[in-house]
Amino acid sequence: MSGRRRSWGIPVLLATAILTIIMLIVAILSLRSEEEDYEYLLDRRDKLQDELIRLKIMKLEGRISEKEYREISKKYLREIKRIEEKLEKIEKRGKSSRTF
Repeated sequence: MSGRRRSWGIPVLLATAILTIIMLIVAILSLRSEEEDYEYLLDRRDKLQDELIRLKIMKLEGRISEKEYREISKKYLREIKRIEEKLEKIEKRGKSSRTF
């Protein structure tokens, strides 16, 4: 009977080791993905801010009306706010994971 227990020990240890390695790989890949998402969000926010500046210039030059400016800028500002909220969440997660 003890022979059977020993024969199960090696496969269990091997399976545990394989699962641990897989979990480490998944964790590393998810961290990379989060960093890429963060960079993408920063770039997107910057582009929207640049577009907002261009929009303001177009309004000042008279190429678009005040109404068009308000509608479009409102959309851009909502999107920028949404992006900044996502960035804050990512930053908070990053800080909390570094404390452990």
